[in-house]
Amino acid sequence: MKISVRVNKIKATTQGIVNLLASKSISTERVKWFEYALIVECESRLLTCLEEYKQGIFYIQELSSMVPAIVLNPQPEENILDLCSAPGSKTIQIAEMCNDKSPIIANDISKDRIHKVVNTARLHGISSIETMVRDGESFGRTHPEFFDKVLVDVPCSMGQVYATKNLNRLIYRQRALIRSGFRALKIDGTLVYSTCSPLPNENEKVIDWLIKKEASAHIKRISIPDFPQEWIDNKYVKITKSELVSDFFVAKIKKTKNEA
Repeated sequence: MKISVRVNKIKATTQGIVNLLASKSISTERVKWFEYALIVECESRLLTCLEEYKQGIFYIQELSSMVPAIVLNPQPEENILDLCSAPGSKTIQIAEMCNDKSPIIANDISKDRIHKVVNTARLHGISSIETMVRDGESFGRTHPEFFDKVLVDVPCSMGQVYATKNLNRLIYRQRALIRSGFRALKIDGTLVYSTCSPLPNENEKVIDWLIKKEASAHIKRISIPDFPQEWIDNKYVKITKSELVSDFFVAKIKKTKNEA
């Protein structure tokens, strides 16, 4: 079987991991649109047994899950918020993309789940992450226009069948989270909203709702060099589940100054 891994650029190079896995008779394939991603042909249990995996030198992560951080395009020294962080795959990716040089707040409503972020950060040699256990809906009030970049990877249905009232309750929370994250965003900052759901009610319609509520919110077209064109739908990334990826939706929002 094929799985994807992300190289920890703080501890290794992609070529170094290619060479390492080749020495174990494990074949790899480069991913053109993200230099720290590899497609590996083996069972995941074979990778998790390797000492290099246990040392946080590389990490098993779906390709689709890597996209939100790539779209966010975090840079060193930026203030960054991951509003719904746990278990931390995207948070750690953001920190590594910044060479561990950006102050990152990793927030989650679950104290148990946030421990996973702490443990993974420690394993990967990351020290730039501060964890918080709070309702994400509060950040728009407590940190207005504070962050350069905000990731809002919301709880979602994952395409499963929900009773209408339960789905509506979930969508209400998604709207509250994206609005909170947007209000915590600086002028000229970037917010990335993502779900692992194929449902428009959790995706495009949440973005449309935000645009109507916040005059300074504007959808930006996503452009990633060498990215699969079948994953681009209008201005969004929309990935359909297949062998290597799960359903994923990604949107990019910019905040502009309202002119009087």
